[in-house]
Amino acid sequence: MRHALSSRFYCLFVFLAASAQPVGAADSGAGVALLRGVELARTKYHAFRVEMTLEYLSPPPVRTAKCVIEVDGKHRRCEVVSATGGLDKTVVLIDEENPHEIYGYRRGEYNDVDIYNMQRAVSTRGDIAFDPRILGLSSLMPANGTVKNSLNYDNALNVELLGQEELNERTVQHVRLVRNGPVPDFTITYDYWIEEPSFRVFRKSSKWPDGQSEITSSYGSNDTTWPFPVRVEITRSTPNGAIRGMEIRYTVQKFEIVDAISPERFTLASMDLPINTMINDYRINRIVGYWNGKEISPNPVYPAAPPVDIASDASRRRLWFIAVNAMIVAVLIALIWYRARRAA
Repeated sequence: MRHALSSRFYCLFVFLAASAQPVGAADSGAGVALLRGVELARTKYHAFRVEMTLEYLSPPPVRTAKCVIEVDGKHRRCEVVSATGGLDKTVVLIDEENPHEIYGYRRGEYNDVDIYNMQRAVSTRGDIAFDPRILGLSSLMPANGTVKNSLNYDNALNVELLGQEELNERTVQHVRLVRNGPVPDFTITYDYWIEEPSFRVFRKSSKWPDGQSEITSSYGSNDTTWPFPVRVEITRSTPNGAIRGMEIRYTVQKFEIVDAISPERFTLASMDLPINTMINDYRINRIVGYWNGKEISPNPVYPAAPPVDIASDASRRRLWFIAVNAMIVAVLIALIWYRARRAA
């Protein structure tokens, strides 16, 4: 069931929140209010299950991954259930209350479970481990990405509402935000096109000295309280757009809000690990145990040998002894007959 506030009350709430919490040196309250409205619209859901397809279009070759992401509060389970183009079937377990203990596993023969922290949840470890609520807000989709830090308004140098525009036959508000980059004299400009009162983000553009990104989002539902896109396309390129370094498309098949998700879905048992799968802790660079089917065991486990039927085993030995002796007697008889014949 989707829960939504009335449009008037919701808008009033986010505008009051914006005025009560200044963030930037040149904060225009209306622009920040819109960004906070997006944040509130997306973070009001506690538990949900999402099925989506990722298509890595550039650089080639084209690769696809069908994912299932489950979230319940601070717990997240992300799994690639099918893949093409050389991608692996993987599953990642994240507890945001303990970001220093993430479990990742690539399905395949002789693969291990890796334990690492959020800082190592990058590249193939973190590609599918993102929170679905940031769809359409980030071009990188990191595992530690939140709706708030994807909107970038915290500690912004300037936030400005540029006014109302038309985008794909929709009336949207254009917000521009400027903030410092990771090094001195490096600023990043973000542009958002946001619809009211749904707080849907239809487009986000980012520009920095040596690159730019473009995110476009499509919404399939006529329910204006539903803030999540069904299709997101991301491109990253050089400043003049001549070289596209990355193109990714996300297509959501199902975004289901639920009351709760079973706690077992966020345990090692949910990974369907083969017996004796090794558990490596990359935080301390050592093997911490092996999966025994129920928990992590300090030593490998081996199936018990089948019981031996002593009576049957003795009978088999007796029959074998009789057969060998019969063969020897037959050979001796044949040899005596052969020699007698030659003598005759």
